[in-house]
Amino acid sequence: MDDKPLISIRIPAYNHEKYVQKTLDSILADPYPNKEIVIIDDASKDATWEKILEWASKKNREIKIIYQRNSKNMGVSKTVNKLHTLCSGDYIVAIASDDVLISGSIEKRLKYLEANKNKKIVFGDCQVIDENDHLLYESGLNGLYAVNKNNLFDDDNMKKELILNWGIPGGTLMMTKDVVKEIYFNERLIVEDFDLFLKWMSKDYLGFIDEKISKYRIHSANAINNDELQRRRYKDFIRTIFGNMKHFKTKYKVLLLYAIFSRISKKLLKVKKA
Repeated sequence: MDDKPLISIRIPAYNHEKYVQKTLDSILADPYPNKEIVIIDDASKDATWEKILEWASKKNREIKIIYQRNSKNMGVSKTVNKLHTLCSGDYIVAIASDDVLISGSIEKRLKYLEANKNKKIVFGDCQVIDENDHLLYESGLNGLYAVNKNNLFDDDNMKKELILNWGIPGGTLMMTKDVVKEIYFNERLIVEDFDLFLKWMSKDYLGFIDEKISKYRIHSANAINNDELQRRRYKDFIRTIFGNMKHFKTKYKVLLLYAIFSRISKKLLKVKKA
């Protein structure tokens, strides 16, 4: 274990009493030997915190687990920034409290980052499951979304693909500890992932492996299924693009502007049909 870098698995938890212990079990089951769990319950209204305490009391001799509870709901971005300050690992793995880590995926991502020292973040694909663990899509990238994975293996094509065809399910990231100190989650955004990916891509920090990393869960409480959060996502999308425009060369700025035009056109078309 001593020659393996410490990996911190950080989990922002909120209202996932039904799933959080499955998430924790999947992390414990991964064979990577030197790992810790860092989890914060963001003032859940259900029994998520109690489920975390129950699990920790049974498993804390098998794996180091750091667990806290926010006194009031802070939102994902603030909670994740707080989580990062608690992580001791050389690398940080991201997963949500309703998703499932696929065994062996920690080692696969670590091998990529250690072989590609110019990269600071790596992501992969995922399976998509429902609230009862039934498989919905074998691939989140080109099943749930329509990302062309062939365009994710070099920096230029990755930028073009993800600017014009954004769709990365959560829970597949591994990043170096230093990059989370350099680039914080934007706490003004309700959904921070697109903003982070743009910042990472602008610096060519981001890499991809075509491996299933996790099982991404879709259920009625997902932010993606909440109408109000979807409206806020739409506004954040436009705000995020304008906020990151300065980081990109001219040819990518054109693509960013086109992405805004495309998103607005789709929204207007949807309103017209309604």
